[in-house]
Amino acid sequence: YRVLVKAPKPPAPSPRKALAQTMEREGAIKSIHYQRIFGVSRHQATDQLSALVQAGVLRREGERRGARYLLGAAWKAWLEGAQSGK
Repeated sequence: YRVLVKAPKPPAPSPRKALAQTMEREGAIKSIHYQRIFGVSRHQATDQLSALVQAGVLRREGERRGARYLLGAAWKAWLEGAQSGK
């Protein structure tokens, strides 16, 4: 018999790193993409994105389903906080 052992999955990046990777790759994020990446409901995505906008990490462009979230003034500081473990 041959026993097949699946290699363990690499750990998922932290939410902050996952968002940083997406923003670097795409330049912006929409709520629907945030929901898929983080496995959250529409309401949770809206709340979390709104908190990031209020903190200045992201800025919102557009309304309703057409809204996109771009890098805000506090993005760099927020990202540096992730890298230093804060």
